[in-house]
Amino acid sequence: MAKYREIYLKLAKQIVNGELAPGTRLLSSTELAQAENISYITAHKVYELLCRNNMVEARRGQGFFVRKPSESVYQFTDTLSVGKIGMLLSMVDRSYSDFYHKLVLRLLNSGSAPTALGYSWMMENFSCEKAKKVLLSFAASGIETLIIRGDAHFPYKALWEVRNAFRKIIFVKFC
Repeated sequence: MAKYREIYLKLAKQIVNGELAPGTRLLSSTELAQAENISYITAHKVYELLCRNNMVEARRGQGFFVRKPSESVYQFTDTLSVGKIGMLLSMVDRSYSDFYHKLVLRLLNSGSAPTALGYSWMMENFSCEKAKKVLLSFAASGIETLIIRGDAHFPYKALWEVRNAFRKIIFVKFC
């Protein structure tokens, strides 16, 4: 596993388990790099991933702070076996945000380090060829499972044509 993913997973578990309380200021990227014996760029990558997964917020000029998750996040105990996971999801309302937090926690508890790839709606206006290139780039980066918001516009034809590049494709739908 890449070093930044190991550190991301360690910090994410500390956040989820309450070892790092909401509002806690985290080490700066420079301090994290020194503490973990990694480069500044690797440390920045860790924080970028934590921010994209809505566990940490960056405050300009102040640093990185642990966000407060929904109380219901702490309910998952079973595991998933899906390899490296990429998520094309958005958090447009509170119920969706709660689901997102639960999903990330469940994946973390199973030993996965999910990666936010952006929002499904970003690809709705892509040509089929461009969408296929983007999806194949996810597969080339090691993503084995895609989790996609299934009730949004998405280039499904492109996804169908590259489906064999992934171990699993999971759709979530909100009514």
